[in-house]
Amino acid sequence: VTLAMPLRHGCFGPPLAIEDGSAEEEVKPAEAEIWWEINFPFLSICSEGIFFRPQLKFEIRIPYVHFEAGINDVRDGLRLALKGELYVVATASGHSVWELHDNIHCDTIGFSQALSAAKATLSTTATAGNVAISKMAGLLGFEEQYLEDVLNGEHTDLPSMTLRVKCAKALGCSAQLNLGWCDTKGYHMAGIGGLVAAGAHLEGNMFAGKHYDGRSIRVIIGILNFTFQYTIPIPEQQPLLAIEDMSERCLEEEESVIHLPRKLERSLTEMEDEETDDADSGWSSECTGSELVVT
Repeated sequence: VTLAMPLRHGCFGPPLAIEDGSAEEEVKPAEAEIWWEINFPFLSICSEGIFFRPQLKFEIRIPYVHFEAGINDVRDGLRLALKGELYVVATASGHSVWELHDNIHCDTIGFSQALSAAKATLSTTATAGNVAISKMAGLLGFEEQYLEDVLNGEHTDLPSMTLRVKCAKALGCSAQLNLGWCDTKGYHMAGIGGLVAAGAHLEGNMFAGKHYDGRSIRVIIGILNFTFQYTIPIPEQQPLLAIEDMSERCLEEEESVIHLPRKLERSLTEMEDEETDDADSGWSSECTGSELVVT
């Protein structure tokens, strides 16, 4: 449970309007931009209020400067870090990931190369992209084709997607593991990543998760010293998961495993009847982990 004491008007005020005027129903306080933040073990003081959090870290975050040491809020995954960084942020919106990539701009050295890598990662045609999308689909529990349609903006009646790119020059190291529980932003993130930085990140990671209300997904891709965070609305009515079909196939296979020993039993019984002088006969057979013994 998080206890909060708002320090300024609007922390829990009415829904915020978005730039393009589309009907996004709400921007949650946890999603609002935090201008400054100071963290201690079990306590966080920021521009949005005072919070008690399950964490063991010291952290200072102000515009363009960030230092952290310790274990992060466990609701946001298992993260251990000791690093300081200088960073800048660029944002864009669009109705497909391709529009996001076309609309994002940053003058930081290396951004164009990182953007090209992000485009290749989310490509629905390239072989390497298909591998990454297949991994994301597995993390999200979606069929691969459905995820490709979402990324391509096939559902035109949804609010705009957003892309937030963070570029950081850091010194230190960190490691993070997300196991799928709901974080403080409402997303069930899953994935693994880490970095060892000495002036520039040396990292490559991927996280993906669906919001608890089932109306959006978040994908985070780390490329060099850039972090691409995609927030993508999805339809409320989603197709059945492929895992359900797999379960049905497993049930069919399980039935066949049960039937096969019965056939073997009949066959062995007939063979046993043909034996005239053997009073004690032992037969055994193995089938996909099941064992049948007839005596």
